Amino acid sequence: MTENIFYLEIEKFKRLLKQNPFNDEVYYQLGCAYDRYGLQTEAIKAFLKVLELVPDDDCVLDYLGTLYNETGDLAAAIRYHSTAIDNNPEESSYYYNLANAYLDMGNFQEALECYGKSIALDDKQADVYDNMGIALMEIGKLEEAVKAFDKSVKLDSSHTQARFRLAECLVELNRLEEGIKHYKEVIKVQPDEHNAWLNLAYALRDGGFLDEALETLGKALKKFPDNKYMHLHLAELYKSKGMDNLAKLHFQQASS
Repeated sequence: MTENIFYLEIEKFKRLLKQNPFNDEVYYQLGCAYDRYGLQTEAIKAFLKVLELVPDDDCVLDYLGTLYNETGDLAAAIRYHSTAIDNNPEESSYYYNLANAYLDMGNFQEALECYGKSIALDDKQADVYDNMGIALMEIGKLEEAVKAFDKSVKLDSSHTQARFRLAECLVELNRLEEGIKHYKEVIKVQPDEHNAWLNLAYALRDGGFLDEALETLGKALKKFPDNKYMHLHLAELYKSKGMDNLAKLHFQQASS
């Protein structure tokens, strides 16, 4: 059914272009349609046709940058995002998208500069602070990363990935109780995030809350009964408490 809808939508735009091959709006809609169906290469071709007709369209330039980023051509992504900014330096999302390309390239300082420019224009975007936190983590600035992730979750309390990374940073900084609190919040919102259960158990263990760590893994294994890492961690916890029979049982589950 989806393939039929795709075919009809694409064919409609192609028919319109046969009638008028200079209609930039139809090329734009065609590019959006290709992108919706995951055909980024075809979408790029359509948007390049738009630029042949309207060379300074900053929205299309930025869109092309994102598509090139998705297809792995990061140099082209940076070039098109930068040109979009040259044409419209007051659009915060363009700096954010350029920063994401730098982040994917591993140029973390350039990414941070662009995230900062995006925030200067619009400081209410949770995703910008989240990605800024990722860049800060990559260069080892964990205290600053905590501030960025904290800002992200304050702007959007349901942003579970930012909260997960916030918890990771807090635990790495040995702020275990704060990290534990945020892992628990992640699990409330996204109970199928198995890494949150695992990381929560590790943090509880490191904080000396062994019984709560055991209880956490017991609950987690009801949801993820075949997760070998959980069985292994549970076995280690049982062993540390001298409960060798239970430890052996879970070691066997982990290795089966």
